[in-house]
Amino acid sequence: MTISRRNFLVLSGAAALTPVLASCGSGSGSGGDLQFWSAFQNQQQQDYFKKERVEAFRGSAKVRLTVKPTDTIDRLTQTALAAGTGPDLVLTAGPAQVAAYAGAGYLLPLEGYAQKYGWDSMLAPWALAASRVDGKLVSLPAGYETMVMLYNPATLEQHGWKVPTNRTEFEAICTEAKAKGLMPVASGNADWRPASEWWVTFVLNHSAGPDAVFSALQGRTPWSDPVFADAINLLNGYYQQGWWGGSVDSYFTNSTGFATAPFVIPRQPGPHPGIALSRGHRKTPQATRPHTARRSGAGSVLVP
Repeated sequence: MTISRRNFLVLSGAAALTPVLASCGSGSGSGGDLQFWSAFQNQQQQDYFKKERVEAFRGSAKVRLTVKPTDTIDRLTQTALAAGTGPDLVLTAGPAQVAAYAGAGYLLPLEGYAQKYGWDSMLAPWALAASRVDGKLVSLPAGYETMVMLYNPATLEQHGWKVPTNRTEFEAICTEAKAKGLMPVASGNADWRPASEWWVTFVLNHSAGPDAVFSALQGRTPWSDPVFADAINLLNGYYQQGWWGGSVDSYFTNSTGFATAPFVIPRQPGPHPGIALSRGHRKTPQATRPHTARRSGAGSVLVP
């Protein structure tokens, strides 16, 4: 397959625990190297990813990693693609961004690769279905993710609290914790603004309920339905009472995943669940199967 400059293979998804680094494209850099942009929360994550995933990649082309700032990588990527340049492997924040890239003509159709490498036997049917735009396979989900709330047993024991099993018990602990000068739920979005979607997921699934969410995703229930409005109003109330991040103001200046107080959401190393590959040269590097790169991801997921 001839690889052209203006088309990109995008591996994307709502979250990325196991992004797939596909070895089926050619780079926009020197030779046949694959140019890959990514962002990391700290040097340790960057060093690990570079050693265990980039340097360990076994394809007919080398992957060249370029590190970008976490808060600007999306914008930098969009600007580069619009200018006809950019990385070969393109990270996306989710299917919506993939649709925009596909509409702009940046994406490489993947049906041929899917058949050649047997992706239908490696990926769940829903994963491939979610990767199509207008019936064409133009992306792959990087993985899936489960988001959980952690609690500090020592803190609960110190204050005589039991792990809450329902909304009433949870709210009672938050009320008492706030009165004692504690931050009920450690959270913030200063270093990753889309982190706020975690909490929207939280209330949509636990207040509106999974059946309502599924119905909305199928287009049967509008997102403006009172069941969703009530859920968002509930979350707003939590913020206004200072349960999330201490206060509305401090929430927007807190780090995404600092850990203090009874409950905390685990910090993610990076915002991007997907990867993209550019058509820059005539020869396609080959491999018998996609290679995987494992990392925590961001996205909207069910919160147990």
